[in-house]
Amino acid sequence: MKLLAILRDSLKETLDVKLFYVMVGLSLIVVLLVGSITYKPVSVQERIEFVNKLQNLAIRQQLAAQPQTQSLDFHLDTEDFQKISDEPEPWLANYRFFYVVTLSIGKDAAKLSPEDRKLLDNMKDQFKKAITAEQLERNFHELFPEVKVSEVPSDNPEKIRYEVTTSKGTVARTRQEWFHEPRLFFGLVPVPVPLFSLNNIINFIGDQVIGSFGAAFTMLISTIMTASFIPNMLAKGTVDMLLVKPIHRVTLLIYRFLGGLLFMFFNTVVIMVGIWLGLGLQSGMWVTAFLLCIFVYTFQFTMFYAVSTLVAVLTRSAIVCILASFMTWGVLVLVGWTHWFFIEKGRPDKPVSTTGHWAYVSYDAVHNVLPRYKDLDWLTSKEIKRELHEPRLATRPDLNDPASVRAYEQRQKLMEAVYKSEQEKLDQEYGAYTWTSSLIASSFFIALMLGLACWRFATRDY
Repeated sequence: MKLLAILRDSLKETLDVKLFYVMVGLSLIVVLLVGSITYKPVSVQERIEFVNKLQNLAIRQQLAAQPQTQSLDFHLDTEDFQKISDEPEPWLANYRFFYVVTLSIGKDAAKLSPEDRKLLDNMKDQFKKAITAEQLERNFHELFPEVKVSEVPSDNPEKIRYEVTTSKGTVARTRQEWFHEPRLFFGLVPVPVPLFSLNNIINFIGDQVIGSFGAAFTMLISTIMTASFIPNMLAKGTVDMLLVKPIHRVTLLIYRFLGGLLFMFFNTVVIMVGIWLGLGLQSGMWVTAFLLCIFVYTFQFTMFYAVSTLVAVLTRSAIVCILASFMTWGVLVLVGWTHWFFIEKGRPDKPVSTTGHWAYVSYDAVHNVLPRYKDLDWLTSKEIKRELHEPRLATRPDLNDPASVRAYEQRQKLMEAVYKSEQEKLDQEYGAYTWTSSLIASSFFIALMLGLACWRFATRDY
């Protein structure tokens, strides 16, 4: 019962910290912001026009870079875009439209010399030979599995018109695979970003914005806020009152340590559960790997808080605890990134002369004995991406229609093949990092720091 009373006091101390409520408030604001993001599927026409804009910009920059081609105007457009099937989802419907390539000499044509005019005419002819119906058909296969492109007559000699007809929708078969436009505040404000699939948008929000920047920010702020917990306990007068109680010193320190962990755990639960709910309700994608972040981020915080606890016992200074924790964070981030870039990246392809070099082996050993802060980050990112890449199908087949069943089975096999390929890419990208080795090395470091702190606290004369 005494131990439960100490733990209850630690919990009460955590909740009594006014900054804890500030952190929870900030977390709720982030949750509300993420939950207010809606994801609007773009039309196929918008998708094609977006690609056209990128291509027009790239080609115009190339033409403008050379004085002799600055007068040549080139751009791609779509006209008479029509939907020719009844599917409500844009990625499942079929379309017919005209793809127009404009090749003209600009307003300065009259000022050109005969030689320059001849050069531009030759370039126009080269463009016309390169942009054929067969070439466009191959390009459109990136978006449409079945597409027919044929050149049609044009009233304007400076324009080449192609009729494009699709017959089996787009290559995307689910909402997750299709391109979406994110909008803030429940659709009120569009976010000016390039078009990405819903899968990529959710991955960016969860992995990059929250998992990288957000987690690091929360980690450092929590370190600052909890740095004074143990120094306050060790203050003159407070520690005297605690030590006269029939409680072992190690038990007292451990439970105070747990009180600091509760600070991080509760705040992480609020923000990660909120984000999981917000993203799931708005996108329909319930990524359970986000919930794994609750335990991973709390465990990562334990590394720094163990250092803070040891320094607190040695110095009784909250400022020194903060500096020591920040230095530990910086060293682990630096070691993690440099080890991945110089050691782990492409390890199987490196020659023996490199992998056997003493500097290579030594740095690998240093990484192995240190806590794996960045390894845990990457393993969490890998789990998020692995779940997002899992094959999903929009609709079940009509069991009474053999053709529908065959199409469904073919699509399933294709998506499973793609999923397997994506997993192989993930394994190659994130190297040979494993949960077991990362957790064991990090747990040993935490136990060492906390053990030294308990030993010093138990033997020190207050």
